[in-house]
Amino acid sequence: MKRYILFAGNQYYPMPGCDDIVNSFDTIEEATDLLPVLKDYGMCDWACILDIKTGKIIHLKEIK
Repeated sequence: MKRYILFAGNQYYPMPGCDDIVNSFDTIEEATDLLPVLKDYGMCDWACILDIKTGKIIHLKEIK
């Protein structure tokens, strides 16, 4: 598994726990580059990234 895990979903229909995992990435930039695509397809309106090396969660503001 890569270092950064992207979680994303819709406020009105969140999935429980790990079901919100979209994919894992080597860099934060790779993960955030996918967000506009997910939004365009109506697949998410919130997202966060977990750094599995440090355990830090990066909360992303509302996706625009």
